[in-house]
Amino acid sequence: MKKMMTKYMTSFIFVLSIIFIVLGSKQILMTQEKESSSVSYTYERYVTEQQYSLAEQWLSTYTEEIDSMMYTENQQVQAIINELISHNLDTVMRDDVPASYKVNAARSLVIALDAIKQHDDPLWMKSKQALDKSLQSVIETGNYSSERLEDILTHWQMLQPALQIVLSEEDFSALNEGFSQLNVESVNAVQNTKAVFKQSQLIDVQTTTQGDPLSFYWIILMVGGAIIVTLSYVAWRKYKAEKKRKQKQPFN
Repeated sequence: MKKMMTKYMTSFIFVLSIIFIVLGSKQILMTQEKESSSVSYTYERYVTEQQYSLAEQWLSTYTEEIDSMMYTENQQVQAIINELISHNLDTVMRDDVPASYKVNAARSLVIALDAIKQHDDPLWMKSKQALDKSLQSVIETGNYSSERLEDILTHWQMLQPALQIVLSEEDFSALNEGFSQLNVESVNAVQNTKAVFKQSQLIDVQTTTQGDPLSFYWIILMVGGAIIVTLSYVAWRKYKAEKKRKQKQPFN
């Protein structure tokens, strides 16, 4: 019985060790994601304040750090983030680029990096809801002016990289195609606006957010612990039954 209990306890300790190692690794990744967001927030603040020299210096300094934080992501995500960083560095110091464009480019980077984090209140979701409201307002008011449609397209361009990260390839392709048809000079502006709004509404933003992976590891821990406890209980019952059977046997 003691050997059997020792065996089960060893297995239980092994399961605990694996869980804590995985949780520790996940905590490191979460810390890295937080740091990358902090870098982008500071960069966006510098751009908003039109401190372009500081912004360029800041982003250039931390580009390699952000790259190192992306090593756990797939190649598509890495490519999206790298393209955003390069685009910001290429435009932030240019005098021929409007200040509003630079701010939107910086915010696009902030939202995309935030989209990689796994939490319940992502920036991309808030931004998409605001975009949907703008589309709905245009449809309800019937104001399909070039200014309103240009604002919507600018918003889409800012949000596009983050949605490419979080949405399925099918959903993103459909939405991207819809916005590409939303040309301010198109005679079908009304039809195209309604179509892209309908397409956007079909995307359930709640299903695109990934569940907390930590809960999965806790489930493993609980199930593993329950199995070991059950096996220990079964072994104990067998031991008691065997002991009782021997006690009932007459002495020879």
